[in-house]
Amino acid sequence: MKRYFIGFLVCLASAVLTLGFSSCHKDDDLPKEWDITILSYMPVKSEEVQKTDRLKVEVCKTLNRNLYIINSYSELPTDIFGFAEAYKYLDYTNSTLLIYYTLDPFQLDAFRYRYYRDTEDGIFHWVINSESGEFSYVEDVRNFTRYAIIVPKLDVSAKVEVSLMQGVMNWNGWDKDKDDF
Repeated sequence: MKRYFIGFLVCLASAVLTLGFSSCHKDDDLPKEWDITILSYMPVKSEEVQKTDRLKVEVCKTLNRNLYIINSYSELPTDIFGFAEAYKYLDYTNSTLLIYYTLDPFQLDAFRYRYYRDTEDGIFHWVINSESGEFSYVEDVRNFTRYAIIVPKLDVSAKVEVSLMQGVMNWNGWDKDKDDF
């Protein structure tokens, strides 16, 4: 009788352990978004571009809303800012430089980033939150901005998407004295 009881306990323990381990290793236990550390932030560069400066405007339009995944110094795009010497000495062996450009009708003053991987589709996401101290629109002027971060090394085939969120700091709603919407 004692032998049957020990056998029963061994079977029960095996079943509990098997069920326990199988539920711990399911893919649905992974979070949908996996935050990844940004290794370094390169300075944000921004410059006013006059509509009359046609050459500069064309360069900016070409780069606008484009993401560049840089794995060597030779892959840097040509832009209106140029690149500091520091870009030459980045560790491209172990990291990747992400660069994104925008052309906006207002000056941006504050920036926050988030970088994560969607575990379901494997796409990396770079979220750029930028804010302006005040929204002022000048007809013939645009602000061209370069954002750049350094992240852990990405494979050439990696997919990266950028989400740009722009807002106005200290915005307290509509001007109640004006009747325009």
